[in-house]
Amino acid sequence: MTTTSLFADHALSARIEGTDAFFLSQCYEAVRERLPDRVSACVEIAGGVAPFVGLRISLSRSVGLGMCGPVSEANLDALEGFYRRHGSDVDLGLSPYADPSLFASLGLRGFHLVELDTVLARRVDAATPDASTGNITVRRATPDEAAAWVDASLAGFSGTDANVPGEMSASFEAVFHVAGSHAFFALIDGVVAGTAGVYIRAKTANFFAASTLPHSRLRGVQTALLQARLQIAREAGCDLAFTRTLPGGPSQRNAERQGFHPVYSRARMIKPFSARPLDQEIA
Repeated sequence: MTTTSLFADHALSARIEGTDAFFLSQCYEAVRERLPDRVSACVEIAGGVAPFVGLRISLSRSVGLGMCGPVSEANLDALEGFYRRHGSDVDLGLSPYADPSLFASLGLRGFHLVELDTVLARRVDAATPDASTGNITVRRATPDEAAAWVDASLAGFSGTDANVPGEMSASFEAVFHVAGSHAFFALIDGVVAGTAGVYIRAKTANFFAASTLPHSRLRGVQTALLQARLQIAREAGCDLAFTRTLPGGPSQRNAERQGFHPVYSRARMIKPFSARPLDQEIA
């Protein structure tokens, strides 16, 4: 498959980071509305968002800082203070196109790099139907399947059927109901083999939470889920789709086979305020 490559610049990154930031803000709203007894909060800082929905939950992270201009020391004081008050690490996703003022300040403040995610994107067009995915079928998950979808997704990420903390599961089940978000099951012979999601806003499709159950790996599950989400993006009139993966792994290879191109690396930077390590997350 071939698609027209994208020029990676500030405008493209701002569109991607802005979509991700808005999605995170909507995730926070879903948790606040559906889990009113949960301690949660969200602040907007320096063009980005910083939600908190629970300790060691991947939704409690900041995205989009510095995409609209300089980031002041007061901005960073506010960011650190927000997460410190909740006993949480500051978990920051940073675009290389963020204002340069941010980079030096983070180093001086004790932030450290923990990983680099590869951001991949592709144009969405009226392409011909994709190749057959054999005996794999993909269907949307219904609202009453939220718990089953979250359980399967977390099992796919962790590689085990071990139970995850109830607080984490409940948060992701609430997020299942975000407007513009669609969740999918992939099945092989009627048995759940994998999960994935897509969030659509302003003609931009954010592909997230792709996972495969251990018993179904290397059978084309993620290819089928990518193709299904691309079709949804086409039907919604999107002209851009993006996703994040760990660099050089199977997820990146699968995405590139479906026409996605690496456009930049997003730095994940942490400043620890809590004593315990991060648990498994839905990416």
